[in-house]
Amino acid sequence: MVETRRSFDLTRLARTVAAGLIGAAGFLAVDAIYPTLGASSRLDLPTLLALVFTGQPDNIAAGVAIHFAVGLALALLYVYGEVYRFLPGRPWLRGVLYAFVIWVVHTVGMMPAVGLMANRMVEMGQVPSISYFVVRVGLIALIESLVAHLVYGALLGGISGATD
Repeated sequence: MVETRRSFDLTRLARTVAAGLIGAAGFLAVDAIYPTLGASSRLDLPTLLALVFTGQPDNIAAGVAIHFAVGLALALLYVYGEVYRFLPGRPWLRGVLYAFVIWVVHTVGMMPAVGLMANRMVEMGQVPSISYFVVRVGLIALIESLVAHLVYGALLGGISGATD
C-alpha cells in the first residue's frame, strides 16, 4: 500500500500563522472593547496570563506574548492536526466550532484551576474574582469570553481556509 503524504506547503504555513496571530489579535480587540461598553467583568487577560506564567501581573508584554503564542499553537493544531476535517460547514464556521470547543475546555477545566493559582490577583484588587464560577464575575465574564473565542475561531477558519 502506498502512503500519500501532504508535501510541505509554505503558503499553508504562512496562512496558518497569520490566522493564529490575527485571530489572537481579534480576541484581544474584543476583550478591549468590553470596558468601553460599560459591561466588563474586569477580567484582564494579559494581566492574568502575566501573573500566572511569570508571577508579575505588571508584565503585560509577557501576557500578550503568551496569548499570541497560545493562539498560534491552537491554529497549528487546527490546521496541521487536521481538526478542521472533523467539523462541518464552511471554513469560518469550522473555526467557530473549534473555538467553541476550546471555550468549553477553557471554561470548565482551565479557569477554575487558574482561579486557584491567581488568588494574589484578587487580593491585589485587580479583579473581583478569577473563576467564572464565582457569582461576582458570573455570566458577564462567560459571555465576554465566549464572544472573544468565537471571533478568534471565525478569523482562524476564514483566514486559514482549511478545507478537505
